[in-house]
Amino acid sequence: MCGGGDTITQANGTIVVAGGDNGSDTVGTAVVPGPTVLVSDAQGHPVAGVSVTFTPISGGGSVAGGSQLTDAAGNATVGSWTLGTTAGPNTLSASAPGYAGSPVVFTATGTPGPANQLGVTTQPSAGIASGVPFSRQPVVQLLDQYGNAVSQANVGVTAALVSGPTATLNGTTTVNTDPTGSAPFSDLSITGPNGSYTIGFSAAGLTAVASSVMSLGTPQGMLPLIDLGSGTYLGQFTGGLYLGGSNSMPMVHDSVGRARARNIRTLDASGNPSASGKIVLLSIGMSNASQEWCAKAPNNAPCDPWTFTGQAMLDPAVNHNTLVIANGAKGSQTAHTWTLPTDSNYDRVRDSVLAPQGLTEGQVQVIWFKDVEGFPNVSLPSSQADAYTLESEFGDIMRSMRVRYPQLQMVFLSSRTYGGYATTRLNPEPYAYETGFAMKWLIQAQINQMANGMIVDPVAGNLNYNTVAPYVAWGAYLWANGSTPRSDGLVWLPGDVEAVDGTHPSQAGETKVGTLLLNFFKTDPHAACWFLAGQVCP
Repeated sequence: MCGGGDTITQANGTIVVAGGDNGSDTVGTAVVPGPTVLVSDAQGHPVAGVSVTFTPISGGGSVAGGSQLTDAAGNATVGSWTLGTTAGPNTLSASAPGYAGSPVVFTATGTPGPANQLGVTTQPSAGIASGVPFSRQPVVQLLDQYGNAVSQANVGVTAALVSGPTATLNGTTTVNTDPTGSAPFSDLSITGPNGSYTIGFSAAGLTAVASSVMSLGTPQGMLPLIDLGSGTYLGQFTGGLYLGGSNSMPMVHDSVGRARARNIRTLDASGNPSASGKIVLLSIGMSNASQEWCAKAPNNAPCDPWTFTGQAMLDPAVNHNTLVIANGAKGSQTAHTWTLPTDSNYDRVRDSVLAPQGLTEGQVQVIWFKDVEGFPNVSLPSSQADAYTLESEFGDIMRSMRVRYPQLQMVFLSSRTYGGYATTRLNPEPYAYETGFAMKWLIQAQINQMANGMIVDPVAGNLNYNTVAPYVAWGAYLWANGSTPRSDGLVWLPGDVEAVDGTHPSQAGETKVGTLLLNFFKTDPHAACWFLAGQVCP
């Protein structure tokens, strides 16, 4: 398509590159010299007045003056071609319909601009001990204004504590960048009381950056609940998904769950049994839940194939006849936005999620729930810990769900994924981990209430599944301690979260959660019989 001077003649002549190809300029700036084409007739003579259209193909760049007429010499030069803001190749096409060789393609490489800011490319360990060097030391990178890595040696980067209790940051706190612009720290540690800490990194003339939150002292018992068992977190909070450190559901609760599964059947719009009706499996929660359940391309296409819904739609074993999987979760819709049945979130789900698919609230029988509050600030073991607030809010949400979805049979809960790579206060560790305790306590409160003569848990509130709440149980437990494999091998790596905040799942993270959820619904005895095709609940 594009070549220095190779031409293919035809009746109208040819278009070839005349200049401005294979250049290299700073990202976000105009290519100099600008791409130029030469238009000739069949005899090789320049042709004036031919309209040439210049269009960016890749790299995110833009053009001004994208339509040009050839001059008397047969040349046309783009008004200006501004490269995209991500370092790397950009391409631009120049087309003159009817001329051989059209379109020709120009390539230009965007190079990083001058260092403008710092970024943390490797976060320090989420869990640390006083006076002990972090097992994972931070690495800081010089970045231009658009976040591209800048290769520049001998820039001093200094680390200092910027949040947390009064403490001392030990080790080599100023490190010079290497030729790639990277400043790897090697021996940092914090000496001080238990608590949450953040390290700030600064360099002369550059915008500073802060690390993710590190928890000193508290993470020593931070094992996945499924592996903690009868052990304790902070010496107080027993592990396991259910009572007594067990991952197995108590017999009575299991029996009730199986009975609830048998009650799931196809319902019409009014919530009445109907052979032509539907079973609706709905997600409720915040952005992470929405992305994992059904991330969509910008054009609002069907759920991306690596998400839970996308994987389920491609799985021939899944019930594609009567089961409808709907995504009610949405970005920024944290727990407090679901606590009342009159909250607008429920109206949004009804009007924008269910109704467009010809569904109603009366057909929702199963919900997958995952949510948190943003910017937590009190961790366990404090009696004011955010985990207790979540337990209370989750109780309110369960009761609200029962009001809005009168045919709701059961709700499956999933914990947050690992938050140790977080670069913001949105939901870092140990709060992401402690969300699992809030869910464990909620489920335990319902089990206890139904077993002990209806004594209501003072935090979770009334969870009677015969009157005011749905039956609740664990879905897929999603937390693992970073790159340390849990007993089933699950790990969370830096590439599993988006670089922008280290909190929201990347495509890799969405894929992991989607697979975990699909395996859960296909194998759990309270779900498989209605989730899979051709099954009957025993």
